[in-house]
Amino acid sequence: MKNKKTVLIIEDQQVHQHILKNILIKLKFNVLIADNGLTGIEVIENFEHKIDYIILDLLMERSDGIDFLCKYKAANNIHTDTEIVLYSSSNFEDQKSVINFANSIDLKILTILPKPAKPSDISKLLILDKIKTFQQSPKKDSSPHIFLNRHDITSALVENDFIPYYQPIFDAQSKKIVALEVLARLPHSLYGVLSPISFLDLIKQMARTNELDWKIIQQCLEHFHTLHLEKHDIKLAINISTETLEETDFDIAFLAALDLFRVPPKFITLEITENSPIDSSTDVLAKLSRLRVHGVCISLNNFGRGYSSLSLLENTLANQIKIDRSYIKDISENQQHATILRSITQIANKLNLEIVVEGVENQLIEEKLSAYKVNYYQGFKYSKPLDLDSIEIFLKNNARLFLENDLMRKI
Repeated sequence: MKNKKTVLIIEDQQVHQHILKNILIKLKFNVLIADNGLTGIEVIENFEHKIDYIILDLLMERSDGIDFLCKYKAANNIHTDTEIVLYSSSNFEDQKSVINFANSIDLKILTILPKPAKPSDISKLLILDKIKTFQQSPKKDSSPHIFLNRHDITSALVENDFIPYYQPIFDAQSKKIVALEVLARLPHSLYGVLSPISFLDLIKQMARTNELDWKIIQQCLEHFHTLHLEKHDIKLAINISTETLEETDFDIAFLAALDLFRVPPKFITLEITENSPIDSSTDVLAKLSRLRVHGVCISLNNFGRGYSSLSLLENTLANQIKIDRSYIKDISENQQHATILRSITQIANKLNLEIVVEGVENQLIEEKLSAYKVNYYQGFKYSKPLDLDSIEIFLKNNARLFLENDLMRKI
C-alpha cells in the first residue's frame, strides 16, 4: 500500500460500489468503502494513512453527499485537504450548485464522474494525479508545511506576537488613499509572516478570537498618530468578529480605547466579519447605534459570502458594505457573479451605502468595475498588506505623488 494512492468510495448502492472498486483496483489504487456520509467520516478518522481521493455519491438515503461535506468541513480532528470527486447522475446545474457550495466552504472538488462509472472516466484520476504531482513537486525554495498547535497560539497571544499589517483602500475616482484596512499577522521564526488562513480557524476553536481582536485594536490605535492618519484624512478599517461585537459593553470599551489613544471616532471604520450569524438582538443593535452616533463607520465585511446581514441593512445600522473578493476575481468570465455584483451595488446605492470592492488585482478587473457604481477599491493592483515601517513609507510616497500631480494640474 506504500506506493498506492488511496481512494475512499462513499456510495450506498452495492452495484456501484462493486463497479468503482473493480476499476480502481485494476488501476492500482487502494480502495476503502463507506455506504453513507457519516460512515465515511468514521472511516477517515480511523484510517491511519492519508486518503488521496474521495469519490462521493450525492444521493444517499442515510447521510447524503451534502451532509458528508458539512460534517467533513466541521471535523476538527481530520485534515480536509483530500480532493473530492463527485459521483452523480444529476443534471449539470445541480452538480454545479454542489461545487459552488463546496467552494464556499473551502473544499476541493477535483472533477465529476458520471454515473455509472467507466474505466475511461476513472482513468482521468490518474492523469489529473500526474498533473497535480508535477505541479506540486518540491522545489528548492518551497516553503515548509505550516502547522500550528494550541501551544503556539497561546504563546503568541501571551507574548504579543500578533501584529497589524495595513492594506490601503483607494477612492475609485481620485485614487486617493481613504483608509487602511488593519489585518492580523503572525511573524514566525520558521514560516515567516503568517496570514489568518494559517491561524484563525485554530483561534476560533480555542474561543480566543476576541483576545486577538483586542490586541490588534490596541496596536493599530497606537499607530494612528505614528502614521499621521488624521493629517492625511485617512481612516483605520478594523476587523471585528461577531464574537467580539457581542461582548458585554464592547461599544463602551471600544469608545474608551479611542479616547485613551486620542483617536477621533470619525477616523474609524469597524468591519464586522461574519464568521458566525450576527445576533440582531436589541443589545447588539444598541451597541452599533451607539458607535454610529459617536461617528464610527459600520461596514459589513465579505458581504455576500458571510451570514445574512440584511437585518443590519434593514435597520440602517451599516454605513458601508465590502463586497467579497470571490465575486470580483472572475468578473470577466462569470456572468452569474457579474449579475450578483450588479444587484448588490444597486441595493447598496438605493440605501445610500458606501461600497468597497476588495480583490482588485489587475487593470482588467478595474476596467470591468468601472461599469458599477462603487466608491472604493482595495487589492494587490494598488498595494499588498504592509507592515508599519513599509506603510509609513508608502503613505509618504503617495502623498508626495498627489502633491506633484496637483501642482502639475495648476501649471
